[in-house]
Amino acid sequence: YDVAHDLAHHLEVLRNALQLAHELNDEELDFDVLRIAALWHDIPVPGSVEKNSERTAEYLEHKMREIGFHKDFIKKAYDAVSRHSFGQQPTTIEGKVLYDADKLELLNLQRLSRYHRAVEQGKAPRQKAEADFRRVADNFKTLRGTLHFEASKRRFDLAYEKLRQASTAKAIFKSYGVDL
Repeated sequence: YDVAHDLAHHLEVLRNALQLAHELNDEELDFDVLRIAALWHDIPVPGSVEKNSERTAEYLEHKMREIGFHKDFIKKAYDAVSRHSFGQQPTTIEGKVLYDADKLELLNLQRLSRYHRAVEQGKAPRQKAEADFRRVADNFKTLRGTLHFEASKRRFDLAYEKLRQASTAKAIFKSYGVDL
């Protein structure tokens, strides 16, 4: 169980993605592909120990083929899921929206609080959380520049400032030896 990539995370990424997609108003964007990609993007693959976007995309592709989705639909969903991690470059509009929606979710105080509570309750390892919170804080410095749309950058600016001002966020990061 990965508390940072739970159902609430997937639903929040879906919400972010749909809001961003509506704001973009791009006729090429397939909302059904976006919905599936958002809900599957961090699903663990059975038998896999570590989260890996490529394996998740392959698993999704397999399931979609079994169900009978059209190959073009599968290709778009595969691309979005396989290229949503840091350092990757999505090639479709759905992939770019998913990437931005997922990265904006890093600024979600509720998600950070859930993760912190899980650590405090012994449900998640503290050492991993320390590394994760340090990585997240480091990513904040470059995250804005990786976003694909001006709308995403505006959302980032607002959410980042709100997070930086939140005493709860400061306390959580500080508990892992990280300055926000």
